[in-house]
Amino acid sequence: MPTKRSHKTVRRRCIRACTTCKRRKERCDGRQPCRRCVERGVDFDCRVSHPPLRETLSPTPEPDIRAYPHGAEGNQCVPQERNGPRHLRTTSAHIFPQSSRLAKDERGKYMFIGDAANLTFLQNVRRIAHVALGRCAFVDDPLRHHILETYDDGHERLIVESAINPPSKPTSEDANYLIHWYILATNCVLDAVDQHELFQGMSKWLLCSHEEPCETSAIYYLVLALGAQSCPESRDSDAEKYFNFGRYITLMTLMEDPSLVMIQSHVHVAMYLLAGSRRNSAFMYLGTAVRAAYALGLHRLDISALYPTSECLIRERLWKAIRILDLFMSASLGRPPSTTETRDTTVKENYSASNDLCLIFENILAEIYAKRMVSSETLEWISGLHRGWTSRFMECPREVGTQCAERIVTERGEAPNIGLIHLKEAYYWTIMLLSRPTLVEKVSLYASAAAESDCSGMEQLTSSASNDILASACVDSAARTIELLAAFIMSTHVPKRLPFVVNSAFMSALVLGLAIFGDMDRVLPLRCSLSNARVILAKFSPHDSVARRYLTIVDNFQNACDKYVEVRTRRDMDYQSRLIGGLFGSIHIEAPDAGDFMNHLDLNNTNRHGSMDNILLPFDSYDVI
Repeated sequence: MPTKRSHKTVRRRCIRACTTCKRRKERCDGRQPCRRCVERGVDFDCRVSHPPLRETLSPTPEPDIRAYPHGAEGNQCVPQERNGPRHLRTTSAHIFPQSSRLAKDERGKYMFIGDAANLTFLQNVRRIAHVALGRCAFVDDPLRHHILETYDDGHERLIVESAINPPSKPTSEDANYLIHWYILATNCVLDAVDQHELFQGMSKWLLCSHEEPCETSAIYYLVLALGAQSCPESRDSDAEKYFNFGRYITLMTLMEDPSLVMIQSHVHVAMYLLAGSRRNSAFMYLGTAVRAAYALGLHRLDISALYPTSECLIRERLWKAIRILDLFMSASLGRPPSTTETRDTTVKENYSASNDLCLIFENILAEIYAKRMVSSETLEWISGLHRGWTSRFMECPREVGTQCAERIVTERGEAPNIGLIHLKEAYYWTIMLLSRPTLVEKVSLYASAAAESDCSGMEQLTSSASNDILASACVDSAARTIELLAAFIMSTHVPKRLPFVVNSAFMSALVLGLAIFGDMDRVLPLRCSLSNARVILAKFSPHDSVARRYLTIVDNFQNACDKYVEVRTRRDMDYQSRLIGGLFGSIHIEAPDAGDFMNHLDLNNTNRHGSMDNILLPFDSYDVI
């Protein structure tokens, strides 16, 4: 009996099917996720591919997405270098799904984690690993919905105790030792204080016998705290004493009126908390520094130019330090930036490669992740900014306080040029942020197609040349980052806490592992780079709880990648065997599965001998850790 046809007024039509139903040529109900994806257990990968903007937008004139999102100040408001590569000159745009979430911290509170955050990217990688492998330790991590934060529940008591019993000032030799490690750890990241003035001011401050601390005492105590926190020796107790007293002076004397010293102290507090795995606390202190900077007009170069040259330079140093910390925490936590640049960062006079690079970070967060859209016009624009930055960097690579050599020689030994490493790894990070959505989409579709196919010789998924280049650029930047950070593996004269380095190593490890699930390791040595990323995280894990947590994740991820390569190899062998058998025939008897083989051994050997001892298996057994 034929099915009764519904009237067209009550018939439910699917306007646009999901990508999985399209690929499988099945009827989709249009829901998100749809019924078929829920039944097949791939509801997390159910999404709708959006057509190009020219098909979805109304006939009204399309807004110019190339326009700079800021005000009319500075030459940066005009898009630069619009003549991008030909393979990017299309009019299409890709809208990626929103993946921001609330993550629970150690206290049970929920914190916002945006689309650009490391944890959000990690969750996307876990979804792909689940499609390719199923359940494993990497996918079923019990802390996958948590954000690691180190909390000190008694910090109010410690601040009061430090006010009652302030720490004694160090000797001149010990102070110079701590300043040395402070400069190494914060090179090209926190140049908020001139080094020459810091040594001179510290020497005078140590000779001062006044018991009542002055405003600048907060800066000196915080500098000593950062030095003790990063030095190789175990001086964490000294670091906490200096930090708590410096923070006490800041809270008691530098909270009412905005001033340069107040901004300097808050920036140093934020840097100490960031290196101590207290990112949300650092985020709060930096927010106070940003509001004070806006109150003093540090965001405007024309305002700073009204002051004497010495004070103008201090204001520019502070603004650059605020921008670096703000963009770093905004990108790593996926939160909107608190600062906006109005300068022309490309001028040669007092050029800062760090400040110029921060502008690229800002545009990626504002134009890609805030809008959740990757358009070819935006890619042309931001890639043009990258090309301009690299050309200026090669012409004038010297940053304030940064040398050009790969390694530097100090009075205490030879060490990697951490300032130059900070600068280069940030450049590679911008490329990974820009191209990461394309890599995720490409590997996700590839893993889904591979999981549904019975053979490994399946036809490669078709994709545009621009998408292939973006995915390759993401993987190449990750590999080059690990190659850059490999200088820390054999070096002993390095700070024990470097949050920027730890972040880049972890992000690169995720990109490299994701590329393995896309079979890109067939042509690139990705597994070696992934192992080096693991070694880098292991170097900083004894003293950094965030690095220790990242190391655990990378270990599980590396095991998942090894398991995937093993499954892929067996799948290739089975496919080749079927091809050969189809040509010449086969007399080979298929071996039973591992579970059936173990049951067979258990029945036979237990009945004959009563135990399973001294039984040799014909193949190795692999455990998913």
